[in-house]
Amino acid sequence: MPAPALYPPSELADPDLRRALERMVRRVVPPQEVDDIVQEALAEALAARVEHREPRHLRHWLGGVVRHKVVDYHRRQGREMLAEPPDPGREADEGAERELLRWAERNLPGGRHDQQTFDWLLREGDGERLEEIARSEDIPAERVRQRVARMRRFLRERWVTMLAAACLGAVAWWLVRPARVDIAASPDARVLRGVEASRELGRRQREQALGRCEAGDRDGCVIGLDAAAALDPDGDRDEAVQRARRSVEPV
Repeated sequence: MPAPALYPPSELADPDLRRALERMVRRVVPPQEVDDIVQEALAEALAARVEHREPRHLRHWLGGVVRHKVVDYHRRQGREMLAEPPDPGREADEGAERELLRWAERNLPGGRHDQQTFDWLLREGDGERLEEIARSEDIPAERVRQRVARMRRFLRERWVTMLAAACLGAVAWWLVRPARVDIAASPDARVLRGVEASRELGRRQREQALGRCEAGDRDGCVIGLDAAAALDPDGDRDEAVQRARRSVEPV
């Protein structure tokens, strides 16, 4: 086995590589944070000694570095925002992708190949075809497709569970938040406002998901509708929602 060595700076300075990393990061953090996170990842890569320096390994390895930087960023943001109320509009607008990345990497099933499969899923989301991933990893394409499909199902279930917990968290915040001028408001009223805020988030999530259904995005449709159902169960019984679910069912 070759001794660990540094990546040449010329490889890390490739503009195409930087643009690919920026696209990956831009999907999951605010625009003003993209450059800093990419720079941190490249700086770490310059100083890191790795066993495999072949070009086909660089993007995969560096993508893992970037994802850890993104998770660290969101973890810091979570600590800084603990005292702030949930903002349903902002959460809905930022969409499922950021939350999925933030939580899924820390909640993988724990199998021997799960981190690798999760990386494939993210590479696919960044525009790589599964066939290209299979060639770069020297693994049969059908095996890659099966593992990615299983991981996608797992993440969908975790996503729904996470949003159900977020719903309870919103209610809990309304219960314990500092009192305002309206001291006549009863605890029951505060609970109702928290539940309504969660339902509104579910309705917004459902509107976005229905748009994905119409666009033929099966995974975005199902994940979005399941997420909305966790927050607003009554809305999931709507006939338009049921039609959308039927339209993306496997034939």
